Amino acid sequence: TRLTMTTYSHIQLQQIAQTIYPNSTLLESTPLTGGISAQTILLHILLSDQTSQKVVLRQHGEVDRLQNPNIAQDEFRLLGILYQSGLPIPKPIHIDTSNAILEIPYIILDYIKHDDSMSEVIPYLELVNTLIKIHQVDIHQITFLPNQMDLLEARLSQKPNDKIRHIHTTLSNLLPQIALNQKVLLHGDYWLGNLLWRDRKIIGVIDWEDAMLGDPLSDLGKCRLESLWAFGMHGMNTISAAYLAQMPDINQTYLLFWDLWGALRLADFENWFDDKEKVR
Repeated sequence: TRLTMTTYSHIQLQQIAQTIYPNSTLLESTPLTGGISAQTILLHILLSDQTSQKVVLRQHGEVDRLQNPNIAQDEFRLLGILYQSGLPIPKPIHIDTSNAILEIPYIILDYIKHDDSMSEVIPYLELVNTLIKIHQVDIHQITFLPNQMDLLEARLSQKPNDKIRHIHTTLSNLLPQIALNQKVLLHGDYWLGNLLWRDRKIIGVIDWEDAMLGDPLSDLGKCRLESLWAFGMHGMNTISAAYLAQMPDINQTYLLFWDLWGALRLADFENWFDDKEKVR
């Protein structure tokens, strides 16, 4: 299940550059490290008018491709819709599913120049407000995305190992009785590692391969868990209170269920790595 990194030749990447920008020259290619589900490469391209452009080549890993053979098309389509809606995401530029240059479909996204590190003072409301904007997207154009409950039921149908047996059993017992909120667009992996910042403002939400339609508390639960580790209990509670205060129509009764769902998903992540130190 680990992400296998592939090395591409300069000639292949030059072909991609010229496919996007005719008569261009590839100046440099730099692997972008840190992700666990997709391989990304930064391409620095000299255009025919002698200006330069930076774009990101993105390929999905084997696990995601097996779960959804059309994941490249789906993510590219989703990003196009979200970019037009005004959300802070990378502009989708190009998709190639022909396997003519690379053996795996890839998408090309605009590169967003961002701060290399965050301020020690995290603007919690910025994080919350961006999540709310995602949850307020009109979902009528994105019905091609997976249904969260289908994925949840499939995951709970699998036999758990001893490490997660208690969480698995608790979720399975609660699932028939939880009250679901109205479906929204879910990012699926909303945390600091998938946010690009500049001057303490979120200018990019990246890595949308886990996007689905489902209960907004799922995104909040995942964000809460990551926030607990990053900011401590106070940060987690601040984020939770700010989100729920601005979304008063959400039934928060089963928030702890979605906390556990986030914990169950994160329990699988160590299996993605040969080197656990590479985890973001």
